[in-house]
Amino acid sequence: MEKDQKNALLAVVLSAIVLVGWQFLNPEKQPTTFTPNQENVAAPVVAGQQSQQSKDGPQLNTTSTSNTADVPVVADLAVSEEWISSAGWSFKFKSDLSFEILQSPMAADKANIIFGEKTFFKVDLGNKQLKYQLVKKSEEEFQIQSSDGTSGFTISLSKDFIKFSNFFPISPKFAFLTDNTFEISSTVKKFIYLAEGYNQFDASKTEATQGVMQWIGLDFQYHFYGLVFPTKTFVQFQGANYGLNVAPKIDKNDQVLFGFFTKDYERLKNLGFNLHRTIDFGMFSFLAIPILWLLKKLFFIGENYGLAIILLTLLIRLITFPLQFSSLKGMKRMQKLQPEIQKLKERFKDDPASMQKETMELFKRHKVNPLSGCLPLLLQMPVFFALYSVLYNSVELLHAPFYFWIHDLSLKDPFYVLPALMTASMFFQQKITPSTITDKTQQKIMLFMPLIFGFFMKDLPSGLNLYILVSTCAGIGQQFFVFNRIKS
Repeated sequence: MEKDQKNALLAVVLSAIVLVGWQFLNPEKQPTTFTPNQENVAAPVVAGQQSQQSKDGPQLNTTSTSNTADVPVVADLAVSEEWISSAGWSFKFKSDLSFEILQSPMAADKANIIFGEKTFFKVDLGNKQLKYQLVKKSEEEFQIQSSDGTSGFTISLSKDFIKFSNFFPISPKFAFLTDNTFEISSTVKKFIYLAEGYNQFDASKTEATQGVMQWIGLDFQYHFYGLVFPTKTFVQFQGANYGLNVAPKIDKNDQVLFGFFTKDYERLKNLGFNLHRTIDFGMFSFLAIPILWLLKKLFFIGENYGLAIILLTLLIRLITFPLQFSSLKGMKRMQKLQPEIQKLKERFKDDPASMQKETMELFKRHKVNPLSGCLPLLLQMPVFFALYSVLYNSVELLHAPFYFWIHDLSLKDPFYVLPALMTASMFFQQKITPSTITDKTQQKIMLFMPLIFGFFMKDLPSGLNLYILVSTCAGIGQQFFVFNRIKS
């Protein structure tokens, strides 16, 4: 096999490896539905009354040990379990001196979609020798106190965070509770944390680390469950079989925030604490962020993100058209020289150095730059990679309908119409694109590229397929325009 044939085959193999790797790292998201878990819908606890969920357990101690008569002791954690639903949060305080967060105001049904009926977050009070009580200060503030007053902390609620503060000598242990069902689930992505920089590791791996961190949590494509440390805090954590245990080094003046966050870039940036960095746009984030801003602006034209994707793709194609024009002109000139280049290959087949020299002389005589076709294309790539990253990570596409059979742009096309059209358009574009390949075998190999690409794109979000389809069709139109200009 000639060297050029080997290179072409190697290009196909490497492309397939990249596409397989992308498919493996970004598996299909399955459509999810939510059926409310009746156990998780708790009524607010009223002082002096037993909660509905704990009606079979011991009676609550409603005799306050506090000096303030209007502050009720809601539950004696050493002898009972108690449910609290307040300010959009749902808690379960348990007799093993721990409490679990089952729902947050931002999570709504998402917690149950992702975690099923299981608890997704737990705090261990760390000292089972003491008797603890849950004291309700207001609808937004609770305290967990030991009966001797030596340990405990305050819980403050808001729509964005639950804040743990005013720590006594205990050091609670925080845990994200997951299980091995995530091995076959497509929703969980990884554990991520921000120390000196953004870090991540697979949710299925066992890994331990420590350091001064801003936040740490369980990351999903469109959501993030995390602990946030307003003042960077020394943290030790251990990941083990789809669970993550976190032990911050806490003193009385520290605070720990817990939240469930929809990964809306602007909102996370406004919340602070570098939470916007939970969205990983990759190395071209400096381009991805303005592209995301533009996508949101275009949404208001037709109130449809599918239409916004089309407009955004066409706009970027228009902006990069000068580069595309230069690239196609260069490729066309190179194509015209192929017969002469082939003659030089045959003439100097046993003398590569002379062939290279004569080829460069040929380019000089015809004033052709061999990189004129590739360089403009390379300059476009960062823009298209950034756009691809935006569409893959954009929560705006979650549950966003397009038209006809596309009801959710974040999910795959259920009938594979868009991938099929995308593959056909890429095949047609390849047929009309000027090629410097004269070997028949190489040409046949290259014809398989759209098919391979289409196969690995078929299960990716339909928004991505729509973008590539529109971009390819726009590219075909640009090619016809350029070729007509060159002929004239």
